[in-house]
Amino acid sequence: MKTLIPILIGLLVVGCGTPDSNVTEEATVIQPTREDVVGSYEHKREKLTFRVVLLDNGVAEHYLNDTKIDEDKWRIVGKEIHIEDKDGNVGVHRIGSDGSLIDIAVIGKDGVRTEYPKYKQDISKKIK
Repeated sequence: MKTLIPILIGLLVVGCGTPDSNVTEEATVIQPTREDVVGSYEHKREKLTFRVVLLDNGVAEHYLNDTKIDEDKWRIVGKEIHIEDKDGNVGVHRIGSDGSLIDIAVIGKDGVRTEYPKYKQDISKKIK
């Protein structure tokens, strides 16, 4: 019995993390093309649904629970998709092997790039 208690506590501690279904171990980085990138991407967090629509004309429309909240410009830079807001901040994304859009970093208007740790990278599934 004395040995069973530490084992149970160990199992409970290991299982205490909050699993995030948005985090994956993507080993490969896909070279995006305009045809691959154009479309709608969506992810959910609690009761909120976030959607970004990347249009062929370089416009990115942002929606929160089906209400349009913003419009920005997007472009492909190397193997990344950059979405620049009106303040000059740039969201940096990549395309996953399954076609999803993954938030990987932000470049502030001062030009400083801040990488997101894996557990903070939102993954938006392509819906059309």
